[in-house]
Amino acid sequence: MTAALELVNLTSGYGSSTVVHGVSLEIAPGEILALVGKNGMGKSSLLKTILSFLPAWDGAVRIDGRDVTRLAPFRKRALGATIAASRQASPTSVAGFPCSPRGCPSAPELCREANRKC
Repeated sequence: MTAALELVNLTSGYGSSTVVHGVSLEIAPGEILALVGKNGMGKSSLLKTILSFLPAWDGAVRIDGRDVTRLAPFRKRALGATIAASRQASPTSVAGFPCSPRGCPSAPELCREANRKC
């Protein structure tokens, strides 16, 4: 089965600073991926690169097996590539779970809260 979205060694950045360092992943049709990390870790830059708002320096973006790395953002949108923003999480929560003064819950804590195996 062809991945709905595939990134192959995707690299991009700003000026002479590399921000996205060789990211590779596959997302199957119907699969959901959460991109989490601290401020300044490259989450938004990765999404901007996938959607062509930030040019890819190296690597490939494939949608349903088709290389769309150099397509304009509006052409990718026509293929279904867009960002779904969640209003459930706030700056004081992670995936809808509240943060405490000692910090936000870790991934294992989130899994226990959700009664899921990670």
